[in-house]
Amino acid sequence: MELELNWLAIVIAIIVSMMVAGIWYGKLFGSTWRKLTVVSEVASKKAGNTPMIILFVSNFITAVVMGLQ
Repeated sequence: MELELNWLAIVIAIIVSMMVAGIWYGKLFGSTWRKLTVVSEVASKKAGNTPMIILFVSNFITAVVMGLQ
């Protein structure tokens, strides 16, 4: 059995999900997100890029699994 994946769809799904995350966690809604999760700006900066890297990997895995036919 050969697995066929639509890599273009996977890449587009990852790009769109990262854009949504960038908007939600960025300057546009970041203050609202911090209030809802009680995360301080200092804690956000201390975490660095690690949460976004984890998000990217989980988005990739999710897109690949959903792309399996």
